Amino acid sequence: MNKRNFIQSAPYFFSLVFFILFFSNGLKAQDKILLEPQMLYNFSTKGEAILLIDEQQLAGDPANGSGGQPETVFSAGWPDAAIYFPVRVAIDLGVEYQLSDLWFFDTNDADSLFIYIGNPAGWDLLHSFNLNTFNQWRSAPINTLSRFVLLEFKSPSTRISEIVLYGTATGSPEPPPVPVIQQASKMDVFLGVNGFVDDPIDKLRVAGSLREYHNWGWDEGNQDTTYPGFPNNQYAWNPSWVSGPGWGFNFDEFYQQLKSNNIFVSPDLQGSAPYITAFNDSLEQHKPLSPGENPEDPASYIEHADYMFQFAARYGKTTVDAGLLKLKPDQQPHTGLGLVEYLENWNEPDKWWFTRGGYFNCIEFAAMTSADADGHEGALGVGKGMKTADPNIRMVMGGLASLNLEYVRCMKLWSDYNRQTGFPVDVLNFHHYSGNGLHGISPEEDSLKFKLKKIVEYRNQYLPGKEIWLSEFGYDTNPESVQASRPIDMTDSYEVQGQWILRSYLEAAASGIERAHMFMLRDVNALNPNIYNSSGLTGEIWYGHQPKKSWYYLFAMKNQLSGLHFQQEMPSSAPDVNVYRFHSDSGDTLVYAVWCKTSENLIIEDFHLEIGQNVVATIITPVFGDTLGLQQSLPLDNGIVRFTVSERPVFIRILPGNISQNVDLHGQLKIFNSAESALPESDNSSFCLRIFDDQNQPVTEKMCLPNGQHNFTFEGLEAGMPYKIRLWEQTNTGKLGGSWMWNNWRGVTSLDALIVNYMSVGHPVVESMQWIGQPPYSQLFRNVADVNNSGTLTSLDALITLYRSVGFSEVNPFPGGKHNFQLSASFVENSNELVWPQSPEMLFQPFGLYQADSDDESVFYELQLNGLASGEKFLNIYFTVTGDVNISFEP
Repeated sequence: MNKRNFIQSAPYFFSLVFFILFFSNGLKAQDKILLEPQMLYNFSTKGEAILLIDEQQLAGDPANGSGGQPETVFSAGWPDAAIYFPVRVAIDLGVEYQLSDLWFFDTNDADSLFIYIGNPAGWDLLHSFNLNTFNQWRSAPINTLSRFVLLEFKSPSTRISEIVLYGTATGSPEPPPVPVIQQASKMDVFLGVNGFVDDPIDKLRVAGSLREYHNWGWDEGNQDTTYPGFPNNQYAWNPSWVSGPGWGFNFDEFYQQLKSNNIFVSPDLQGSAPYITAFNDSLEQHKPLSPGENPEDPASYIEHADYMFQFAARYGKTTVDAGLLKLKPDQQPHTGLGLVEYLENWNEPDKWWFTRGGYFNCIEFAAMTSADADGHEGALGVGKGMKTADPNIRMVMGGLASLNLEYVRCMKLWSDYNRQTGFPVDVLNFHHYSGNGLHGISPEEDSLKFKLKKIVEYRNQYLPGKEIWLSEFGYDTNPESVQASRPIDMTDSYEVQGQWILRSYLEAAASGIERAHMFMLRDVNALNPNIYNSSGLTGEIWYGHQPKKSWYYLFAMKNQLSGLHFQQEMPSSAPDVNVYRFHSDSGDTLVYAVWCKTSENLIIEDFHLEIGQNVVATIITPVFGDTLGLQQSLPLDNGIVRFTVSERPVFIRILPGNISQNVDLHGQLKIFNSAESALPESDNSSFCLRIFDDQNQPVTEKMCLPNGQHNFTFEGLEAGMPYKIRLWEQTNTGKLGGSWMWNNWRGVTSLDALIVNYMSVGHPVVESMQWIGQPPYSQLFRNVADVNNSGTLTSLDALITLYRSVGFSEVNPFPGGKHNFQLSASFVENSNELVWPQSPEMLFQPFGLYQADSDDESVFYELQLNGLASGEKFLNIYFTVTGDVNISFEP
């Protein structure tokens, strides 16, 4: 080429060189992206995914030929590989990047690695690699715009040591959310227990919350091999499918009893219905899928979503169209009963010990949870999902078998990209047992509080408003169990269990979670050394639930902390002593929980606690045989109290010195009608009242009201203590047949029979009677209308009411042992305040054999009074004639 031609062509030549150099260097010059731990989502939750990015500096710059020699290797391991593989790890860069390359360091095993781009709503495969090189950097060109990269490891032989990602951000990521601190729960609700429908109420009252194990098959089909299943479901609760002539689980009654005793229930709807598993009991804990269904598709769980809807429709607070109910023919079409506020959609979805069929990975469980919540935002059609039935019901995710926060992170990520409304769960739910693999250990040795705090910190920042539950924890009393509360020197396993359970609750409360449920109320088989057979607060069901020390200790703690919130951990005058403070909403009551956090039988004789001046202090020590604990006054010395501290928590209750610690309870006996009439005089009997404690021991003298007097007063009751008020009618003859209530049940007419019939079918005319209310009606007037004492309203109740209105002798007394009067109560501002036309909400429970020759004191009514605040209280008691639903009775 001559010089002239070269000069003429130079501009084009240099432009071409510039173009090639600029764009080739531009691709290679893209930034090495700073990868941080919070960007990683390990969908298997196995292995430490951070090992993929923990040596970024050592990794160097492999794209430009200066890659280093990383050493740590990510692996999900060989154990249970059939369950966890393929392992998927997503990288969320927080904003879209123009990605050029991904480099990874291939180590010394050989299997497939797959690389995807896209997002959790859908992934596109870019590359597949056979990892057949040894300790070499390998490149995967990407050259696309994406916020996410997904790595899929086919088997445990897919092993890489480090990844390096290159690209340029197209924007700035959103700043991390500001954490929101949530108010602590009231401790009576916080203290929970696991149990079953056949556990006695008096034993369940040890806690304020019940997580009720509830098998799907109990409500649908059970072992009836002719049962058709979805979509021709026939659900049953009262009685359930577990029933026979004269017996059966009655969940309507059970949940009502729990509510009447101030126990919040959260049914844990666990397992697959037998019809789904072809009645193979060994598959009950497997995912509720039909053959060939995709476990990552919410539509695959339509049967389960149908069940959630029906359960919430019956027991939630919202009335649904009766035409949507799918009931067994013997069931009453109840809806909106208002007995359940929380509903859990499985138990331990991550149960790896049930093989792949029983194990949900986090994407699969997120898919089912989306179906269970609201029918995957309505995509599954009408009548699917609990919140479709009751938007206010709180969804509790099935309790995970461990404190696996990564599982929740990945569920949330899936929900963010597959739902318009995001993560549908209201309660994050975990199980954790403090142990070392050989035996149980104390919650302090296990760092339980700090483990839970990590979850609380995540919730506060990324899921504010959600609750956190520790819904299983506990210890076996059989010392051979690998979860045993083993004896410490001369301290037996029952004492250690009681100490560690109380301390676990206290550590959990201090972490900031909302509820803790110990496992469980009763032993399965205490002599069996296998794990969880002797975890109960009581003995086995066949021994009548005999309470252990732990049952009494927990009951005493509940009684002291009811109505209070955890406030703070206080400075301690001894390094081995924890001091936690709880306070009332008004601030006038403080309780300090104090204990040695060791496990060596440590006792500190003269521990001192500063509590301030002008206060009154009482120390309460949990003891065997007493649900209130041993209570002793503590002398105040210049604002300090001194007492002995051991490894069993004690409670120091503080009240201002100028505020009475007592309750004065006043009230009147009335007829419930529009005038709230006074009871008439009776020459042959008088009404008697008495206050009892939780153990049915009287705490007051019997008060029998003189003829024509219906005002009562009990003075000097201790504030904050649980009591029962008992009422009966004392007669001149000593027999029930001589009582006013036996002989004066006027007011039942044919109009009442008509109204009862209307109530049994949900006729809208009843809604005009405010004291009865809308279906499912007030509980008092359900009791008044249920004259045959069956627990349900039917046309038979209307017929019996009609018979009684005309004096038919066969219905006096009522069949089924129904009492002639139903008693209720309400707290009022003063004794003359009316509650009519609203129905009283506090219901007395009747006791005794209702027949004329029964001893008068053997037939009585009791009302539970929990934790009365100090000062004057007014409680009016109302009498309603059974069957008199239009309250026409006038004395």
